[in-house]
Amino acid sequence: MNEIPRITSPEEISAQWMERALAAGGAAEASAIEAVKVEVLDAANGMGTLCRCRLSAAGDSAPAPASVIVKLPGHEGLVLGWFAKWFATARREFSFYRHFAATAPVRVPGLFYADFDGRTHESVLVMEDLERMETVSQATGIGPERALAAVAAIARLHGRFGENPAADATVAAHCGEFQNATQRRILQTVYMLALPVALDRFGECFSPETRRLAIEFGPRIDSHLANVVKDRPRVLHGDFRCENLMFGSQGPDDLALIDWQGFGIGCGLYDIGYFLGSSVATEHRRRIEREAIETYHETVCGMGMRHYTLDECWRSYRQNILGGLILYGMGAGTLKPDDTQRLQVAKASLCRVLAAIEDLDSGEFLPDRAPLLSAGGACSTLSKFAYRARSLGVRPGKNR
Repeated sequence: MNEIPRITSPEEISAQWMERALAAGGAAEASAIEAVKVEVLDAANGMGTLCRCRLSAAGDSAPAPASVIVKLPGHEGLVLGWFAKWFATARREFSFYRHFAATAPVRVPGLFYADFDGRTHESVLVMEDLERMETVSQATGIGPERALAAVAAIARLHGRFGENPAADATVAAHCGEFQNATQRRILQTVYMLALPVALDRFGECFSPETRRLAIEFGPRIDSHLANVVKDRPRVLHGDFRCENLMFGSQGPDDLALIDWQGFGIGCGLYDIGYFLGSSVATEHRRRIEREAIETYHETVCGMGMRHYTLDECWRSYRQNILGGLILYGMGAGTLKPDDTQRLQVAKASLCRVLAAIEDLDSGEFLPDRAPLLSAGGACSTLSKFAYRARSLGVRPGKNR
């Protein structure tokens, strides 16, 4: 049994706890910690609370490390807590850092200490502080050079596992599928409940065609996600967007990738569609996306992926653009009206995704509806009823 208490809030981070955590994690150079100054970062979200902890050592000795990042469970309501548990986000990230981070072909924060409770799904991570690196606001969007560097970096991650059955099996054993059947149907239901509010709040983002597609797509999300998971490569980050990238001062290739709560088995092009579709300004995406997909394809094939054509890669990219509509459609419809910062991000991202869907004719990939008497068909029927009921309760302008 772990003798170090499992903490759940920033107030519980003490000098004694930090000293024991660093020692248990093998930080042999860690000095005796005399004090900890805790700063809760703005990057905190419903799936985790991030704290920067500045350490002071006893006497004249300098602590090593001088500061760390502590990631704790999020505390933004019961629904998000259950959502995190349903999707095993804490377990995925814990498993990534324990089993894969050291050999990942992309830079990730070093891990000093990790703890996870399989019953409650609460976790604690003490990680390297990349304070000197910067993130880019999702509302602003990432520039072309950095976007291309990010695509090359994630391609190395996908290529590392893409044609290796043993690696696939290891990721599956520790992290599981990115979205299993139950999780896909949860997403479908939440999307359908959120969509009426999203359409009311951000109606100007939708053309008549994308509005129709957004409604028709909802009852087919389960089928769509089941279809794309069959494509290669077979591992993904799961939340690959600009605010989960950190850039250093040595050029666009000086980057690190954070927040591994979605890591698991799935279609790698989901990462690419989600990233280029929502994190890159529309004019930049249009200019670089061909080059980005060619770079991606060349990288994964160069790392051993065989019998994978550029046409297959491009097709999968176009199909996976629809994934951004799921996440940002839900965000646009579930955020509180007074959460202006996140609503701004949701609006900017949703508008980019909808533009990409039209540019790439991604509506071509809407799947057929699941048979009525199947589990997927029943879920589709229920989610349509949920959409209609929710639509009746939405008053125009109320949620803006």
